Amino acid sequence: VFSDEMEDRTLVTLKDVPQRLIEAVILIEDERFFKHKGVDPIGIARAAIKDIFAMKIVQGGSTLTQQLVKNYFLHSKKTIARKVNEALLAMILERRHTKSEILEAYLNEKYLGQRGRSSVMGVGEASKLYFAKNVDQLTLGECAQLAGMIRSPSEYSPFRNKEKARARRDFVLDRMYSENLI
Repeated sequence: VFSDEMEDRTLVTLKDVPQRLIEAVILIEDERFFKHKGVDPIGIARAAIKDIFAMKIVQGGSTLTQQLVKNYFLHSKKTIARKVNEALLAMILERRHTKSEILEAYLNEKYLGQRGRSSVMGVGEASKLYFAKNVDQLTLGECAQLAGMIRSPSEYSPFRNKEKARARRDFVLDRMYSENLI
């Protein structure tokens, strides 16, 4: 009856999601989301330079659209072939769908933690897990917390590591402040 992948998800529409959460996610995950066509050469170059200076991978260059494509259609194994397919599919997706449709799908598809054996997928279900409320009731701090968790839900989980979760939330809030979003 069930697949091996147990997932909990509460679908939300973009109008249900607080504007602060949308702004935080775009700022932290794909600052140039509204400026590219699925692949962001500037973002890729910036990430490559940071990775070279750190002598390890410290920043990704994938756009929200590329992340969505990977989650929906591709495997997560890091290969050149997958990255090429991801880029091509992201450009096709951007031609066929609006930015709002892509963003809504991304916010519903993103993995944001575990509840027992079930994966918590999307901001709707994550807001229930972490804050016991619907996504449209989130405060600014809670929006920043969810946006910050996207990078690594287990590392930044407030249930597992309160200090790291708080520091990541504060980082998101600082970025939002510096960009005059709050």
